[in-house]
Parts: sequence; C-alpha cells; structure tokens
Amino acid sequence: MVDKIIIEGLELNTVIGVYDWERVDPQRVFVDLELDYSLEKAGVSDQVADTIDYAAIAQLVDETAKELKPELVESLAHHTCLRILKSYPVDAVSIKITKPDILDRAKNVGVQVRRTRLWFEELHLGKQ
Repeated sequence: MVDKIIIEGLELNTVIGVYDWERVDPQRVFVDLELDYSLEKAGVSDQVADTIDYAAIAQLVDETAKELKPELVESLAHHTCLRILKSYPVDAVSIKITKPDILDRAKNVGVQVRRTRLWFEELHLGKQ
C-alpha cells in the first residue's frame, strides 16, 4: 500500500520563462504534488508530528520557485523534487507544474515528473 500526501492547485507567482517578456514580471504557475509517505503512524496517533507539515511543503515549493527563477518549467519541477527529497523522508515525489495563459488556444502548458528516494540516493552517492 502506498499512502500519499496531496497538494493540488498551489498557486505561485515567480519569474519563469525563456522569453525576455517572461523575465520582467512574476507569472502565475500552479503546482500539484503527491508525496509517497506512510500515513499509518499519523492515522493511529492523530498527531501532526507523525506526518509531514503541508504548509511547510508549500513554503518550500514557493521558496524554490522564487530563488531559482528558472527558464524552464522542467527545471523548476526537477529542483523542487530534489529539495523535497533532501528535506523530507518521503519515498517519492510526483509534481505537475502548469503555466496558464502561455499558448493562445491552450488553458495551460506544463510538465509532470516523478522522482524517487532511490533515484535521489543514487544521484548523491555517485552511482547514477
């Protein structure tokens, strides 16, 4: 069984984009996250200390976007996963990031990536 913490529709304002006009003012992006993490202990104890603080995750995502100011949504997704895996004991992170109002005939454009604890450990142990 895989438990998940889910955050949907987290709205951020950040400088992101390839074109000069995208680098002038912050733009809206929306983030959906799924964190694979056992919720059994918190389910039994009913104690916030036995789970992951949703607000802290949201803050980390916001800070990553504002500090990174990436050109690509792909880069923001990758680095956000790295920071979550570095900071929290989750088994995996799935992130979907969309930018509205970029293509005339599309509601959103975006990416979805998944990074696992195993991938993260291999990356940092130089095995990849």
